[in-house]
Amino acid sequence: MKNKCTVKWWPNLLALLFILAPFQALHAASVPIDTLSVDAVSLTIAITNDGTYNYSGPVAPPAVVTMGTYQDPIVGGTNWKIYTTSAFGKPAPSGSVDGAAGTIDVDFSSMRAQATITIFSTPHVLDAPLWPLILPPSGGTYNSGTNAFTLNWSNNFVEIVDGYTVSGTATVSLAGNVTPVPLPAAVWLFGSGLLGLVGIARRKKKA
Repeated sequence: MKNKCTVKWWPNLLALLFILAPFQALHAASVPIDTLSVDAVSLTIAITNDGTYNYSGPVAPPAVVTMGTYQDPIVGGTNWKIYTTSAFGKPAPSGSVDGAAGTIDVDFSSMRAQATITIFSTPHVLDAPLWPLILPPSGGTYNSGTNAFTLNWSNNFVEIVDGYTVSGTATVSLAGNVTPVPLPAAVWLFGSGLLGLVGIARRKKKA
């Protein structure tokens, strides 16, 4: 009698688990990011004892940051740009969003800025890291209903520019929309295939 009972309920339980699995994955606390669509950016470079440079504004069309890929440039104008590079041994951008907490977490350690600055009345190109490697920011804001995000952080830097030691602070703000990594189609196919097998097993049992 015990074996018959087991045979009767386990297909239904298995079917329920595979029906719920995709929904559980979709509503997981932390979901990897596929791309960030940036439609507003602000870059402020404050040079120690030598002025501040501001680069900001809307981005049209929006710049797309693809996770796992280096991009040069991501966004920028004539005298500045924000980009990612493998030249310094840092990983390509990665990140995740948490819809329940309303936060976004990213690793932008490969992100840098190039900007034209003036040293003793002569223009020079500063290339500085943007991501604070010692105490990187954790979080930001994320709206799971609209997929909108904001990121704001600052990084202190010391760089050699054409023989001059340049120190200062780079402050970055990004805003736009997140595209989370889609649930793999294989999960749905596997679940539907297993449900088919369960149905066949039940029909054989009835026969």
